[in-house]
Amino acid sequence: MKIIKILFGIMVLIFISFNVSAFGIATPFVANEDVYVPAGESKEFAFSIQNGAGAIESVNAKVEILEGNEIAQIVDKKDIYLIPAGGETPFTLKINIPLNAKEDDKYNVKISVKTIAPNEAGAVNMGYGVITGFSVVTTAPVKSEIPTGSVVKETAGYTNFLFALVF
Repeated sequence: MKIIKILFGIMVLIFISFNVSAFGIATPFVANEDVYVPAGESKEFAFSIQNGAGAIESVNAKVEILEGNEIAQIVDKKDIYLIPAGGETPFTLKINIPLNAKEDDKYNVKISVKTIAPNEAGAVNMGYGVITGFSVVTTAPVKSEIPTGSVVKETAGYTNFLFALVF
């Protein structure tokens, strides 16, 4: 009986060793770094789902926003992303800060990317996923002044100089 348990354990270890994955997500900023967005504005960030480091099969992945749905949305609107073996697939996340947000308000955003196993009858599939997060801090709204009045063309005073030079 002990020998069967040992053999079973060795078979499980061998099976797991074939499922080594380099699946991950690349973020456009450093981990644990706050992202600053002015109140009333939007910013888009490009993320990348990676399936590298010796991957031999393409995988399907699903991207979900776990936290921060009130300000974050996925722009691409895809249900499933195909990530080729040894490659990467981008997706865009848009952050919309409400106009009534106060300066230094802090929102937490968490994104989950997990593999989706194909529906094959009788097959055992192992899925894996990655969760990344960051904080969004609001800054004071950017005030842009809209010019009013009439447009005036200014001359540099060359007319008098040229007139004196000619005569």
